[in-house]
Amino acid sequence: MELKDIVCDFEYAVRLKKLGVKRKSIFTHWNDDELHSTDAIKSLYSGRVFEDNSINAYTVAELGEMLPKEIKLGNTYYLEIGYCVEDKEWSCGYWNGQHDEARLCTVDNKLANCLAKNLNQLIDNKHVDVEELNNGE
Repeated sequence: MELKDIVCDFEYAVRLKKLGVKRKSIFTHWNDDELHSTDAIKSLYSGRVFEDNSINAYTVAELGEMLPKEIKLGNTYYLEIGYCVEDKEWSCGYWNGQHDEARLCTVDNKLANCLAKNLNQLIDNKHVDVEELNNGE
């Protein structure tokens, strides 16, 4: 498995940054000043600081920590992440207690992208407060 397989793609990382997500990641996408990807993923442990020309390249674990375990939409819906072998796709969404209704679902063939898409959707729909997210709440 390569590093690019465990971090979200540049486009989803840029979207999270534009939505105000400032939580640090252990990895960054290196880019130029116009937010174009160079497909270079750097570790913060490399000893260099990429503050100005970088976008957080969130890992599956980091995204999983940021997703709420439940959301309230009248009823309570619980986070569920799964993999469909037949379609070779990951899914992430929120299911009610009876498991007969899902909300805010996303799919992708890469788990990190699936989780990043879901987080983007949750922020867009005001189900996640970006300030709380940035403070680690």
